[in-house]
Amino acid sequence: MTASTPAGASEAEIAALREEVERLRGRKGKWRRGGRWVAATALFVVAAVLAGVALLAGFVRDELLDTDSYVATVAPLAHDPAVQTAVADRLTGEIVKAVDFDDLTSRTVDALKRVGAPAVLDSLVGTVADAIEGFIGTKVSQIVASDTFADAWADANRIAHTQLDAVLTGQDSEFVTTTDTTVSVDLGAFLEVVKQRLVEGGFGLAAKVPAVSIQFTVFDSPDLAKAQRLTKLLNTVATWLPWLVLVLVVAGLAAAPRRRTGLLIGGICLLVMAAILVLALPAVRTYYLNHLPSGVSPDAAAVVYDQVVAQLANAFEALLVAAVIWVVAAFVAGPSRLAGAFRGVVVHGCEWLARILGHLWPPLGRAGQAVARWYRPVQVAAVVVAVLTLVLDDRPGPSSVLWTALWTTLFVLVLEVVVRIPPPLQPESPVSSSS
Repeated sequence: MTASTPAGASEAEIAALREEVERLRGRKGKWRRGGRWVAATALFVVAAVLAGVALLAGFVRDELLDTDSYVATVAPLAHDPAVQTAVADRLTGEIVKAVDFDDLTSRTVDALKRVGAPAVLDSLVGTVADAIEGFIGTKVSQIVASDTFADAWADANRIAHTQLDAVLTGQDSEFVTTTDTTVSVDLGAFLEVVKQRLVEGGFGLAAKVPAVSIQFTVFDSPDLAKAQRLTKLLNTVATWLPWLVLVLVVAGLAAAPRRRTGLLIGGICLLVMAAILVLALPAVRTYYLNHLPSGVSPDAAAVVYDQVVAQLANAFEALLVAAVIWVVAAFVAGPSRLAGAFRGVVVHGCEWLARILGHLWPPLGRAGQAVARWYRPVQVAAVVVAVLTLVLDDRPGPSSVLWTALWTTLFVLVLEVVVRIPPPLQPESPVSSSS
């Protein structure tokens, strides 16, 4: 018994050591899993942020720096009443300021009085000047509302946009002038068009308006230099940034200890980022309209802002819709009871439809057997194609995201039905009778 006691104690010590080793291994495993979750979440957060930056970069490249796209965006503004009113008021003011009709009318009345006209004409100076200014304003408004102005508006914007590089690099050009804080566009070309049309309409005094440079400030901010550097950077990264986002998402899924949970976390990160972007645009709009340069029509500025930024807002909304679809898909694929019950209903529905199709057309079973060998890779390929389609879309929108998701879901469901179609029954071979 004496010899057995130490042996028993030794076995207890060994068992205790084993328990301690297992406990340490479990703790180490928890730390390792926790580290993987931290890494996966960090990758998803960075991917979500860069997804928003990628949309902004694509907008800068395809909308602001592409002349044809920009002109197509701003051309309809020539028919907007707020823009027409702002342009007409500015041009009318320049003509009136250049000619000074009050002084011209006064000198005309003085000349008439010298040849015997009554002194009562002095009281008509202001009325005549106002009538002339009203006539000019009416003519200018008619010109601005015409198709001729719409064509001139598009041409002027095309000319100005081709010189946008000068704005982005801080250099001056023929129609665009930049300083450390402001960007101004020369509207003198519009004035020449108006003068010509006024003369053709019988108002010969318009020819006396000198050719002047009308510097119209469109942007005034102490952050102009930062904006220029940011624009050039976004233009540089616009091409490869979406692919970096995909790489980060794949890396996050690889780092996550549980793929389905990681997929859900990634979708939530993207959803939060998309919601922030969608809500930020109205705030930026309010800030922009509250800091307009003096003399700029708020109504016209709001219309221009909404028209130019509409494509970016559309892209942000598309990202939000894509994020919602991602989160819903990740939840449905997850381990929760509700998700499992939903998948069970879908599977039962696919099996029911497969039995009907197999009964109506038995040869479909052979197609199901052929597809069954590859349907998982085909499903994954369908999802990958859908994602690449959206990434390569120059003008993504909520409708394109929804339609892509719908057709991809239908394709996957069709595969699920086809692989469940029962194979056709083989004809029984005749039993040979032995002699």
